Amino acid sequence: MRRVHAVAMLAVAFSFNSEARICSPTRAEKDEGLQYVTNLIDSFSWAKEGLAALPDFAKEPQNVDQVIGYVTAYMVGLKRASENYECAATLVEPYTTSKNRPVQISATGTASSYRALISLNSQFIKTLKDILNGSKTSPGVFADKMSDFAIQADKAWEQLLNGTAAATFAVVVFPKEKEVVSTLTMTAAQRKQFDKRLEEIFGEALKKDMKGIDTTFEGSGWVLYEFINRPQWKLVE
Repeated sequence: MRRVHAVAMLAVAFSFNSEARICSPTRAEKDEGLQYVTNLIDSFSWAKEGLAALPDFAKEPQNVDQVIGYVTAYMVGLKRASENYECAATLVEPYTTSKNRPVQISATGTASSYRALISLNSQFIKTLKDILNGSKTSPGVFADKMSDFAIQADKAWEQLLNGTAAATFAVVVFPKEKEVVSTLTMTAAQRKQFDKRLEEIFGEALKKDMKGIDTTFEGSGWVLYEFINRPQWKLVE
């Protein structure tokens, strides 16, 4: 009974770990590129919370009780992460049918990234549940599944990076034939607001060069931030 009680309490503790926020997707026909990028940046915030939901254990489990507690905490973290990825996906999915090609390409890739992460989490939860239920999974098989999970997750985050790169085309003024692209579709105040949100989410990672970025997720924020702050851009009045 003591073991069950401890595991239950651990699960409850994790379930109240993140502050409740309302996820409300918006879609605007006017200035669609800017509204989409606003939603994309908001999706980064939810993705960050998803990553933070996974517990980081400093010590290896020493006994059965600790193993059960660790696995349970990790399952709770995966479920919390998926809740956040779900919200991130719903913020960009309304734009997957956009007639604005850069917006449509970015939204489709970005939403697919978040959906892939949700699916992977669900598969991993099933694997962990099977182990707790006594399935005869050898250490080698489990390690193989873990490595597959990590590789597929990396690919999903890379898809987010590619989707973000596509989004940069949504905020440029396309000139007439033979003219050089020189202007963003945003005002100085709008760019300042984008910068503020990105800095709140990614912090000092935005001040590094691309080689100094630690994760693909941070790279997504860096790509957008670096692009809209290039000194050669003109802004609309």
